[in-house]
Amino acid sequence: MRRILPLLLLLSALLAGCATTANPDPVTPTSTAGAAVAPVAWVNELAEEMAQGTRTTSYAIEEGNGVVCTLPSGFTKYHESRWLTRAVSIDSVCIKVTRQENVKGGTLDYWAALIQRTLETTRELTMTPPRALVLDDGEPAMLLNGVKQINGKNTGYLVAFTVTPRHVYLFEAWGPQAPLVAAMPALETSVKSIKVSWMADVLF
Repeated sequence: MRRILPLLLLLSALLAGCATTANPDPVTPTSTAGAAVAPVAWVNELAEEMAQGTRTTSYAIEEGNGVVCTLPSGFTKYHESRWLTRAVSIDSVCIKVTRQENVKGGTLDYWAALIQRTLETTRELTMTPPRALVLDDGEPAMLLNGVKQINGKNTGYLVAFTVTPRHVYLFEAWGPQAPLVAAMPALETSVKSIKVSWMADVLF
């Protein structure tokens, strides 16, 4: 029994560690006092990892299953599956590229206004006005920047997106403000490389 007890304690500690680092199911966050929560779940989840100071520890590479884009030099892709791509730089700047469901009438201007309001109210980010971009394939896109003090340090945030009738393609990046600003030209180039799958609007 004396030999088994230390093993049980070790196993319990390992399981507890897994519980804290596993990638949880998305949960719509509770709004801050007086903040209006967006009616679309994925909008509320923007900047969630940045705000919580966490990064997914799920490592999976299913080549060709993420959103197609060219990552900036110095970033390593560590997750790609089910229309989700994640990468990180040595300066702790994180990238997350996803595809979400669009709604009827969900234009670039509609999403820009909703995303900006939500990030300002629920994440307390100081946002710049939306800026228009053109992707390499000619599709229009929007880009927004923001900054927030977390633990006394400025943390920068970027979100860019383009839309099809059925989907919204999102590019998020966040990290310490100075490295994020330095990486901004490369991040913009990466955003412009996003390939919209119009066939996916028809098939899935």
